[in-house]
Formats: sequence, structure tokens, C-alpha cells
Amino acid sequence: MATDKLTSSNKNIDEELIIMTNKFSWENFDYNFLREIVYNHKTPLENRPPAPVKEKERLAVYVDNISPEPTKNFAKKYRIVIEDMIFKNYPEVAKRVYEHITHSELEEGKNVLYELCTMATSAQLTETYAAMLYELGSGNEFLEYLSQYKYPVNIDLRKTTSREVPLYDFQEEAVEKLRKDFITDQLSAGLLVMPTGSGKTRTATYFLLKYMIPNGYQVIWLTHRHMLVDQAADAFVNNCSLITEANPKAKSFRITCVSGQHSSIREADKKDNVIIISVQSGFRNIDYLYPILGRKVIIVIDEAHHSVAKSYKKVVEAICHRKRGVKRLGLTATPVRGSDKESQLLYDFFFKHIVYDISMKELILNKVLSKPQFQKVETEINFEPQIDVDEEKLIRRYGELPASVVHKVAESSKRNKLIVNHYLENKAKYGKTLIFALNVEHCVTLNDDLRKAGVKADYIYSGRDAKENERIISDFKNDKLDVLVNINILTEGSDVPTIKTVFLTRPTQSEGLLMQMIGRGMRGPKAQGTEVAYIVDFCDKWETFNKWLSPEWIMGEAGEMPEEKKRENRPVKTYPLQLLSDIYKGITHKGDGVLSLVEGAPIGWYECHTPSNGDTKILVFKGQEEGFASLGHFLNLWKTGIFNKTCQSLLNAHFTDNDFPPKLRDIDIFVRHWLHSKTIPEYHEFADVDKFDPMAMAENIVENNIIPADIPNHLRKHYEENQELIDSVHGTFSDYMAKVMDCMKALFEGIKPNRKIELLPMEEIPYKMEPVYNIQQLYMEVVDEMFGGSYSGIEFVEWTPKPCREYFGVYHSGGRIFINSLLNSPSVPREVVKFVIYHELLHRDNLYHNKEFRKNEHKYPGYVEWDRFLDNTFEKFDFDM
Repeated sequence: MATDKLTSSNKNIDEELIIMTNKFSWENFDYNFLREIVYNHKTPLENRPPAPVKEKERLAVYVDNISPEPTKNFAKKYRIVIEDMIFKNYPEVAKRVYEHITHSELEEGKNVLYELCTMATSAQLTETYAAMLYELGSGNEFLEYLSQYKYPVNIDLRKTTSREVPLYDFQEEAVEKLRKDFITDQLSAGLLVMPTGSGKTRTATYFLLKYMIPNGYQVIWLTHRHMLVDQAADAFVNNCSLITEANPKAKSFRITCVSGQHSSIREADKKDNVIIISVQSGFRNIDYLYPILGRKVIIVIDEAHHSVAKSYKKVVEAICHRKRGVKRLGLTATPVRGSDKESQLLYDFFFKHIVYDISMKELILNKVLSKPQFQKVETEINFEPQIDVDEEKLIRRYGELPASVVHKVAESSKRNKLIVNHYLENKAKYGKTLIFALNVEHCVTLNDDLRKAGVKADYIYSGRDAKENERIISDFKNDKLDVLVNINILTEGSDVPTIKTVFLTRPTQSEGLLMQMIGRGMRGPKAQGTEVAYIVDFCDKWETFNKWLSPEWIMGEAGEMPEEKKRENRPVKTYPLQLLSDIYKGITHKGDGVLSLVEGAPIGWYECHTPSNGDTKILVFKGQEEGFASLGHFLNLWKTGIFNKTCQSLLNAHFTDNDFPPKLRDIDIFVRHWLHSKTIPEYHEFADVDKFDPMAMAENIVENNIIPADIPNHLRKHYEENQELIDSVHGTFSDYMAKVMDCMKALFEGIKPNRKIELLPMEEIPYKMEPVYNIQQLYMEVVDEMFGGSYSGIEFVEWTPKPCREYFGVYHSGGRIFINSLLNSPSVPREVVKFVIYHELLHRDNLYHNKEFRKNEHKYPGYVEWDRFLDNTFEKFDFDM
């Protein structure tokens, strides 16, 4: 039997929540609530007991017949009962529901029950009510892991208030350059290059909300992982009132998120201001992109280094083919692909234009990024794994094993011993730790070893259920875990500001991937992160890291993209994770692993100036200071003649055996400064600068209750005492004061948010329940038009005896087809009913909605329009069943 759902929203909640363990039951609710549902005037008579029922267990059976589990429709139908019987008695539950729906905290003095009862009925409201009922009826935490963007969000800007959006000075500069390029100069494309942790998403959404959307642009935001969709959506929704700054008459803001975990692309609309799409969803539904495009479009590609991949190019080209004048903006911390050819192609894809870029070095000096404490772990492993594994027993249990699987687990065991011991010795210092593992075997077994050692740890990787991964990441963010082991999932976009330490235990040839891994732990104190970031390196990657502190983008001509090699489709055999644990138990070691640690942390910088580079800072790491001092002494002794020393020879002469040598470009800038001024660059230490850091000064002002009128004099005193250093790092007194005031705003913002988001009510379209269609006539029209007048093997096509919510149509074996009589209405276009009939007829030869089925389904003329009606418009009809 093939059954086609009425709408995707009618799925029972537990169908999507395989991470849950406890079974839902209405018996977990109190008697009065169940009685109000069963005897409610909206409950059909056939679902009510013939005589009064006093036992809660029996009432639960009747509610189960109404709806086995809470759904959106159940929540909509019995909304008043839920509010009166549950939220009224459990205000903490009501508060959680309110904050989930509105994306904001309840304002002090507000009555949460009143706020919920007077709220417009929206998809978000009914879904959240249903989710909370499910949580109460199962005992499983659910609301915390439910996306707030599962359905399109429509915000009433006239009733929405947002706190001021503070930007750092470098973000303001980036926004201004974006405005100039895309609005004033009408450029078509460009890259925004900002290091991980510096606020690329915040900067881009600020620009789009304030300048592009008020100018009539629709934003198509492409991302390659559904986990990054919510993060981008939050940035838009939390700051959507920026639109009204440019256009005070703006009434609404609409955003739809499209991915396997969010809305279907059929639910998106050309009226949407923002559509955030996982590239996989866009790639698979190219035809459905066209009806949702607005009049003017800007495509934003998050993590833009992926944009030259086939899936991205196809989506972008499809949009540009349909719409003229499409703009494209790429966001990346790593505008480098795996090969030079791809890097050049990426540069070409954005028309050889970088709108704005800023280096890690500058943001470290400004405390937006943490001070990196780079720790190089050197090992001398002189032990061998002793393997005592009963392979015959494992083969009987799990099937045939490749010879490599036992070896891989044994190698993981050897590596794990060093990693776990090193972490335990430094646990207090390292704080919240993210570990990038080598492979699945390493990921799983390392997590086991950490747990055995008493560490609160868990692991994520792409082969694990997506919702389970999201739950674990949420636990990591909320301090329920101290260590998270992963394979690449947390390299891009995922936001956990309080990560203090990153373990690099896997080798990688990709510089971009390496810096994404490192960047996960470098959110600085000004960005709600940590003062220090420990980068614990088991793979000798200092040279790459040092280069990326201040990268140079030099791009040549890309030429043509080499043809993609066709990959042979080989079946991939996977093994149960329990198998890895069973093998792991049989591995021990003889001997010891000798581990030594070499540390390098930034301690200061040289202030340089050259005609070609302007003002430049050279970051100095611990261990380099003697080398630079030696180099300076050597230069001062140089008297006359042409200076003919190469940077490499100077590096070799003055930084001999240095574990963390500077890069050649830094030596070059140092020497050029000397050649230009005949003086050694001025050196400053972080310890001196920390004394007048803007955030520290803001905290001092707040703690000492300095009144606003006295703040300028208070700051000027500190400025005059340290003018040279402050000018070097922060600019003039006016610049410094502005930074301190921004930090104070951030402090107060964290204390008392004042944002309120008001959702518009769910759009409802009048529905006429009047039979108008002859099902046999429609059936024959489909056969004539699509199958040449003949289609054997069908016993009958009939309407269902009464309307239902479970499906549009259903095919039973033997060729018996029922079409939902809810479609027999003048509110439903004739072609929609015929499309459903055609769809069910195809099930004669294929019961599954696989690729071949969809190929045949898409032969129906106008299938996109009719499919969108069923998934989108039909949901808006106002009928009560």
C-alpha cells in the first residue's frame, strides 16, 4: 500500500524524534485535563464516552482515539484547554513555551498566561504547544531541541522591538564597504573574508537587513549543513527591526528555512524576505526554486569556499538563469579550496573581488579573538598494541570483518592513551575542550576512554543521527559536557563561544580545514568567549597556523575547471559501533608513551611602518623575543653598503632551533621598517595593553558606578598616561572612548535584553466543502492525457467516504485507489485533483517515492504549481475536522 500524506505537518512528533527513549502516553496527564478534552464541544460525538467516565486510564484511551499523540492540529483545536488546564497551573512550562515562540525572554512584570492567550494562532504556536504536550507526556526533553524555524516565520514589524545592534569598529567598516560596493557602486559580486569567531554572519545579516531588504532585495542564503540554518535564521530574526530603520513603513518580515529538518521548499514563497536553503535541498529541487524567487535577488553563500562545488554552482546558475541582475555575496574565513586551481576558481566565482578582509592577528590584538596558546605535543611512542581479540566470535556476531578494522582500532588505542593522559593532567587549565578525531574508530574509542576516566564527554560524526548530533552539541553549549569529540562536523559555522581548548589529533593537508578547526576555540572575551585559547597540536601544524595569522590573498587566472573524475560507486560497508567497542576491549599495551610539550603564546608585538605595507603589526610569540632582539642588534651594527641578506638567512641565523619561528614575511617587514627609518620597530607587550583594554575599562566604570558625566574625564586620564600604546592599538582618544562605550552597551545588553518579537497570525483561507468533481471523469481525463487513453490494472478510483487528514490519496494492492474527499471542493483547482490521481496511478508500478518515481511524476504538466498547492496553500485552508 502506498499512502501519501495530506501535509508534512501531520507527521506525529515521535516519527521525527528517534533520539527519544520514553514512550508518550496520555495517562501522564491529570484527570481534569483529559476530561476537558474528551467532553469538549470540538470533540466529535463518536469520540466521546456514552456514559460518564471517572477513571483516568479510560479517559486516556478516549483521548488516544482522538489523537494518539499531540499534533499541530490537536494543539490548534484544543488551544484554550491547554492554556487553561496546563499553562495556568504550570507557569514555568508556560514561560518556556512563550520564549520558544517569541525568540525572546518574558519582560519583567508581564503575565505569561495573558501573553500566550492573546497571541495570534501561528504555525510556531501550535507546533510549540504540541511539542510541550509531547514532552509532558513522555518525560523526554524535547522543546530545547525543536527548531524554531520548522515552519515559515512571519513577523509583525509594527509590534516588534529590538535592542540596538552593536557592531565592532571592524564590522562597521565591513558593512560600510558592503553598502558602497553593492548599493552605491552596484557591483554584482564579492567576498567578505573574516576569521572564524569574528562575526561574519552578524556582519552580513546587519548589512542585508539594513540595506538590501529595504531596497527590495530577497535574500537567498545557501548553506551546506542544516545545522547552520538555525544559526543564520537567528541572526535575521533577532535583528529584523533594522529593516524599519531604513523603511519605517515596512509591515512584516518573512523568513523560511528549507532543509530536511525544516520546511519543505514548497512552503517557501516569493513574498519571503529571506529564504535560507541547505544546498542539498536546493540542488534536489531546482524546479521548485523558480516560483519562490522575488523581483530582485541577492544570493549569499555561507562558507563560500564550497561555492565552486557542483551542487552550489548548479543552484546559483539556475537562479541567475531565471533572474537578471542577481547579486552574489560569499562569506568565508578560508577562501582557499583544496587545490590552487580551485582557489582561483573561487576568486573568479565572485568576480575577483574581495569586499573586505581582516586578519586574525588584528582581531587577537583587539581581543575579539582569544590569545592563542599554541602547544606542540611531541611523542615518542615505544609501545606496541597487544591484540587479544576473538575474531571468530566477532564474525559470528557481526559478519565478515576486513583485516584493517582490528588494526585501525588498535592504532586508535595507542593514540588515545596519550591524548587522555594529557587532557587529565591539564583538565583544570583546558576547560571546555573540542577534539578533532582521525576517523570513526578513533572518535568512538577516544570517547569511551574519556568516559572511563570520569570525563563528561560525548562524540558526534556525520554517520550519527542528525537530531542526536544536535542534542549533543546543545549539551556541550550548555555545559553538560566538558569534552566533545568529533570528525569535522564542528569545523564550520557551529557556534560554541566558550570553547577554550582545541585538540588537533588528526593530520590534514587542507589549510582551510585546519584553520576552521583552530577557529572553533578562538572566540575572544569581547565576543563572549575566552581570554586564552589553547591549541594542542599533535600534528606539527605551527607553520600553517602562523601563516594564517596574517594571510596574503594572491590570485592568478583560474582557467577552466578540470573535469570531475567519475567515481566508481562502490558499496560502503559500515560496522556497528558496538563492534568497535568489543574489539577495543581486547587491546592492551606494553611499554610507555613518552610525551613532551612545547608551548608558544603571543606575548607582544612590533609596531612597523613601511612605504609598501603602511602600518603593520608583527605578532611575537613566546620564544621569538630573543631572536627578534638578536636580529635588531645585528641591524643596528650594520654600518654601510648594500644590505644583501635574505630573509631566509636572517631567519636561520637568529631563530636557530626555535620551536615556533616567525614567518619570512614578518622578517621582511621588520627589516624594511629598519631600512626605511634606520630604527628598530617599537615593541609592546600584551601585559601593558591589558591594563587599558576597552572591555576591562567598561567593567571598571560599571563596578565603580561612575556617572555618565564623569566618564570622559575618567577615560582621558588613562589615555594621557598611556597615549602611545592606546593610539597604537585603538586609535585616537575619540576612537578609544567609542570602543569603551560600545563595550558598556554590550555589558548592559547581556544583563537586560529588551527585544520583543510579535508573530503575525497564521494565514487562513476560506474553504468551501461542496462536492463539485466527478471522480470518474477526472480519472478518465488523466488516462487520456498522460497514458494515451489506456491504463490497465486499476480496479477503481473513488472518493473516500468522508474527508480525512491522513493523506491526499492512497493506493491499495490490486489497483484500488481512494482520493481524499476533502479535495472535492471548489476551493481546490481541478488540475490539483488530477495531479493526485496521476500520482496514485504511478504507484501501480512503483510503491516507493524513489528517484524513478519522481522522474515520472514530474512529467505531469505544471507539477510544481500543483505540488506547491498541496504542500503550501492547502495547509492554510480554514476547516475543522
